[in-house]
Amino acid sequence: MIIKLIKFNAWYALACGVFCLIVAPMIVDNALVSLGARPERVMQDETYLLAVSFVRIVGILLFAYTLTIRLLLKQHFDPQNVRGFFALWTVGLLSWGGMFLIVIFTKSAILASACGVGLLEWLLIPTVLLFAYKGAGN
Repeated sequence: MIIKLIKFNAWYALACGVFCLIVAPMIVDNALVSLGARPERVMQDETYLLAVSFVRIVGILLFAYTLTIRLLLKQHFDPQNVRGFFALWTVGLLSWGGMFLIVIFTKSAILASACGVGLLEWLLIPTVLLFAYKGAGN
């Protein structure tokens, strides 16, 4: 069950990365409007292009995160190795949590909900691991 959750999180990160790469201008427009800018006042200047580039870099980082997790799973990652599991879990927590903290200040509902779902799913993994250990002990 834990491996399935990790695989789901990897696929979700891949989908978020594709989303960030394809619709980066829409994400920036949505964030600007949610911050109070009128849509007709949004200009595509250097700052706008920098924000679009930042969103695309986040998409590339999500691709790298997905690739890292997929490579670990291909090497027959064992959730019984508690040190390795919590090292992987910490990397995921820092990735999703850091992205959520950055995105929450933009007040963009799309980005916050996407990051929140990834973070929530990642936080459920230790709970499932705890119940798996408890169930194996009985």
